[in-house]
Amino acid sequence: MFDKVGGISNVNMEVKSAFSRFGTNESMELYGTNLNDFPVLSGLGKPLFFNMGSGEYSSRITIPIGGHYNRRFIFLFDPDSPVDFPYSSRCIQVASNIYVGP
Repeated sequence: MFDKVGGISNVNMEVKSAFSRFGTNESMELYGTNLNDFPVLSGLGKPLFFNMGSGEYSSRITIPIGGHYNRRFIFLFDPDSPVDFPYSSRCIQVASNIYVGP
């Protein structure tokens, strides 16, 4: 899945760009033409959910993948920041800042 969009390094470049553009203080959803600036991330799935960090979680981008009955999520954290994600044990860790899980 990550190879189809150019690999982990391309994903991380867009994650950095998205966090620098939108910050980490506000939750929002990107869809439609707003995804034109993020072809790698939108190639993984749509829409993109920016989730503000809390006491338990680091700020992240969440991308739903799969159909209604087999839906999973990609969780993308800023590659330059420490990751605080209590559900990491229930996910597959793809890179230090990328998880796929329920």
